[in-house]
Amino acid sequence: MKCHPKIIFILTFCCWFFAGSVDAADLYENWRLNEIIKLENGFLEKSAGDPYIVFPEISESTCAPMGIRLAITFDPVPVKPLRLEMFWSTDYLGFGEENKVFFIVHPHADGTANKMIIPLEHTAGFTQIRLDFPSYIDTTFKVENYEVLSLADVDDEYTKVDAYYSLSVEDSLKPEISIPYFLKALSHGPERMTHDLAFLVFWLLLIIGLLFLIRFTTVKNNVSS
Repeated sequence: MKCHPKIIFILTFCCWFFAGSVDAADLYENWRLNEIIKLENGFLEKSAGDPYIVFPEISESTCAPMGIRLAITFDPVPVKPLRLEMFWSTDYLGFGEENKVFFIVHPHADGTANKMIIPLEHTAGFTQIRLDFPSYIDTTFKVENYEVLSLADVDDEYTKVDAYYSLSVEDSLKPEISIPYFLKALSHGPERMTHDLAFLVFWLLLIIGLLFLIRFTTVKNNVSS
């Protein structure tokens, strides 16, 4: 999908103009809340095990490197990091596992909003966004800002997070893919390692390899003696 510079400019301007900060109550009116209820204080709370928000459709599909600007407040503040997932749809594909990234949120201990930019560099042509909260979330939350923006417009107030594309089982078995992926995620803390099948497969293979090496070494020593 090739994009003319003028189209990129128009899309970026429209995203900035129409998706600016709005009161949470006004935003929620245009969002589809799945298994989420709205509380009187403006916060949201899960009502069942599959809480997610579907944001309004984008009038024009995007073709420039885009991102999602989010500001989320939690009350009470969760003790552990949260894994959130972001899906996107296109003119040809609906929400699905192949159209998903996940990212780790470390809620601020002082209760202030987590201001994040989720980069979607590889998602040219998306028309709608869905944000999934973990089924285990036991706190209320408020989405104070949601914007689609060009990654060229990132400011210092918001932090660009690492958006992970989940590896397939096939790719997780390829050392040239899974090992760099594993090392990158490991740098973000041990808790990150439990959030993707690739790491479970990697550790399983590592343990099997170590057991095989120990067994092979033991057998070789017995034969030598």
